[in-house]
Amino acid sequence: MPAHTGRTALYRIRNIEGDLLYIGISERPEYRWFSHRRQHAWWSEAANYSLEWHDDRTSAEVAEAEAIRDERPRHNSTYNYAVPFDRTAWQPVAGGVKYRLLAERIRAEIRSGRWSVGHRIPSFEVLMEAASVSRTVVQTAVGNLRSEGVLDWRPGDGTYVTSIPQ
Repeated sequence: MPAHTGRTALYRIRNIEGDLLYIGISERPEYRWFSHRRQHAWWSEAANYSLEWHDDRTSAEVAEAEAIRDERPRHNSTYNYAVPFDRTAWQPVAGGVKYRLLAERIRAEIRSGRWSVGHRIPSFEVLMEAASVSRTVVQTAVGNLRSEGVLDWRPGDGTYVTSIPQ
């Protein structure tokens, strides 16, 4: 892969309502958007974009990381976490129907703001370990939250928060 040394754009893609969908960088953003169009379902929501040019890729990468952390685009996963997940803070799930208790614990993380809209939740394996439950319990809890519209699963990418539960 060739070294990137030239002028690089930091781009922001928004939907028609002005919600920030994605932040990225590219020396040739129009080609990068073509890739997004083919690979990401969220592209159908894209309505407009803005460009911020940087003299080199390194400065664009720094600006991208900062922008994603500060602006919380809905579909970025890299850098897009409010607080790192502390699995040691979770106690084992016990005393009831485990998948319901786990789903409520996930809702609590979202309501607290630790996991906000657009953030990828920890992997099933991490949740299994943190809550001391089986994969089936995690799958059922996440499946129920997906049915409620709280979470969205993206094959090969992860599970993301899509709304704040009531």
